[in-house]
Amino acid sequence: MRPLAMFMIVLAAVGFADWVVGQDRVDFLVIVHPENPTRSMDYLEVSDMFLTKTKKWGDKTVVRPVDLKAGSPIRDSFSKEIHQKSVASVESFLHQQIFSGRAKPPLVVASDAEVVDFVSKNPGAIGYVSSNYELVGVRVLLLLVSPQRIKFVEPRYTSSARRAKAHGTVVLELLIDADGNVTDAYALTELGFGLTQAAINAAKQWKYQPATLAGEPTETTIRVSVRFN
Repeated sequence: MRPLAMFMIVLAAVGFADWVVGQDRVDFLVIVHPENPTRSMDYLEVSDMFLTKTKKWGDKTVVRPVDLKAGSPIRDSFSKEIHQKSVASVESFLHQQIFSGRAKPPLVVASDAEVVDFVSKNPGAIGYVSSNYELVGVRVLLLLVSPQRIKFVEPRYTSSARRAKAHGTVVLELLIDADGNVTDAYALTELGFGLTQAAINAAKQWKYQPATLAGEPTETTIRVSVRFN
């Protein structure tokens, strides 16, 4: 049985505004202090801050997340959209982190007004509020998400790699245009026996639903890992 080429999309921001979506698709806004230099983040980066996995911003300011209390419809929406988990699952994870001594839980408040007040007074703060809440003294953070792959071509496992029983992972950086086409692919991590080129050739045939900014398609850069087993 011939080896299969498998791939996974690495959910991490790459370069500039990589994975962008207008916040009109959700019923909450993620907010930060107006002096925070960060303008946009992907969902995973936001999630990691609220799950206390990421403890500092890029400028080394300590991250201070603030959650709405459990039972809030906005918290339910935030948890499902950002964490891809229920509030109960998120709280269970945080309790484990706290019990192990690895982290302190986010501050929990009862209202949008309290979230805005906390964020406006703390440079490292990040919070979320209802999308129709009037904001004063804070800035909305653009949320970034990856484009969605809608066509996949399997990378070819070369005959020389088969004879050598070669395996491993090729990491590619893909440039995806506003139409969802892969216009270029660069290898960041390579394999021998022609597998790097095989991964590039396949990736250039993939098709994506493009990233969007405020509802408009935009050029995107993402990283993918193509695993040959």
